Amino acid sequence: MALKRRRVRDLNRTLNDFPQYRKQIKDGGWVPHVLCDAQGAYWDGLTARAKDGKLVEGLSDAGQKQMTNMIIDGFFGEELKDAFVDQGRYWKIRDDLITWPNRQVIASEALRVLDVKPRA
Repeated sequence: MALKRRRVRDLNRTLNDFPQYRKQIKDGGWVPHVLCDAQGAYWDGLTARAKDGKLVEGLSDAGQKQMTNMIIDGFFGEELKDAFVDQGRYWKIRDDLITWPNRQVIASEALRVLDVKPRA
């Protein structure tokens, strides 16, 4: 039996926020780094993109929980709640789209980076 794929909306929101991480996320303009194919959107749960475009990789446990809380709360819009939390698919897309761009795969699988913006 195949495992049900988890979406961000299926994750449990932690009861407590992490104010230092919330401030760092807001001040740094961090947004979840979400990659897409023709089937959906994928987040590895550990990677964000700063407002300068640089990737913030390996979020700590508290950072990941705060980012997830903010997604569930709608801080980054509603679309992100439906992103799959799937490290394997995220990294496969990232390899084909960013690390070793493969134009044929990018076109055939409709790979792209989701344009995520925080709410004003």
